[in-house]
Amino acid sequence: SDDVLAFAESPDGSIWIGTSDGLTQFSDLKFPKVSSADGLVADSAMCVTATAQGGLWVGTTNGASNYKDGKFSNYGVNGADGFSSVWVKRIFEARNGDVYIFGAQKNIDRFSGGKVVATWKTEQWPRDMAEDSKGILVAFARKLKQLENDQLVPCRLPNGDEVEPGWINDLLTTEDDTVWMATEDGVFQLKDGVMTDWCSANHFPNIRYFFLVRDSDGNIWAAQNHGIVRFKDGVMRMITRDQGLRDNNVYAIVPDTLGNFWMDSNRGIFRVS
Repeated sequence: SDDVLAFAESPDGSIWIGTSDGLTQFSDLKFPKVSSADGLVADSAMCVTATAQGGLWVGTTNGASNYKDGKFSNYGVNGADGFSSVWVKRIFEARNGDVYIFGAQKNIDRFSGGKVVATWKTEQWPRDMAEDSKGILVAFARKLKQLENDQLVPCRLPNGDEVEPGWINDLLTTEDDTVWMATEDGVFQLKDGVMTDWCSANHFPNIRYFFLVRDSDGNIWAAQNHGIVRFKDGVMRMITRDQGLRDNNVYAIVPDTLGNFWMDSNRGIFRVS
């Protein structure tokens, strides 16, 4: 299918692509497709998340599938297992193994032990989730929140202001608890209570950024609709078709174990070495 909905790499180095027709694995220059005929809970793979144990979580239009050792285990079919919504938009696996599921009812379900054990219903759509040493972070529209004692509370700066960088599309955390946020208004970094607007600091336009990733050298990369941007030593560097990029409209970047980047774009999926 040309309709790419999700993109992830599993620990074995395979690139997995979620499409409206199922799940495709790119490995050893082959593209085998997995669908409901092979055990996937539904054919539309809305999101794909690699797990620490070497498997995959796949969110679909009728629940979620866990894929490990060549077998699917399916959950939430027709609302089973406590799922608040059969439509699974995003899946995040926490460090303790709990799985957080974003549904179509503005809900977040926490899944553990084969069933949903907690649910949060929200007024705004949850956008993304990340984790630092203090716990779970959740992006809601323009604001960043955190889970404290199973309550969603606003993240705040030392002066008491809420962390509100703009409409958040993607979150990324690093080992030192730095939080990176790709937003509709640029890329922001939250570190030690200080929020930095990287685009303004580097005289870049505050435009839409879709996705963030960290490479093996610790550099941060961001995808946007004018190319990709590298953040290194306080400087942003733009890479576009003028420098050999296949397309400037890049929606996601996935690194592989060989040091390459795989990118989802308006012109399909391509690799940058």
